[in-house]
Amino acid sequence: SVENEVENCFEKIIYDHSAGTNKSQVSAEGELIRLLSLLSRESGEQSATAYSDTVTKMLKYIHSNWQKPISVADVAKKVSLSESRTSHIFKEAIGKGIHGYVMGLRISTAKELLTSTDMSISEIGETVGFNDPLYFSRAFRSEVGISPSEYRNQ
Repeated sequence: SVENEVENCFEKIIYDHSAGTNKSQVSAEGELIRLLSLLSRESGEQSATAYSDTVTKMLKYIHSNWQKPISVADVAKKVSLSESRTSHIFKEAIGKGIHGYVMGLRISTAKELLTSTDMSISEIGETVGFNDPLYFSRAFRSEVGISPSEYRNQ
């Protein structure tokens, strides 16, 4: 039944999110897209389906481009909506703004690279979309509470 599928989606999202790896984070986001689709089909509303499709397009675009500079304008152009409408829909569906979501993807990947590779902190910052190593370190500290080097040494 749809109720069981929704419940399974929630359980998978929670499990994947708690795993903390970049791969599990991407899996959780895929489950979120599936959950939105299930809920829109269950509601039977045309607008809910269109809403779900729009959010799905946004997420696909972001996940294909998160390592490059992404602006709300870029996402809005992809889904043919105004910047304010795009921001509103995304925040309503995902629970955070586009910039915060992209930052979360970048920091999550950086955390994984810090613990699983011997890449320099500057290289990791560049790999996850930060052109300025100092900005990467500040953003990382702001999100995680400690510097990238402290995170790596834990």
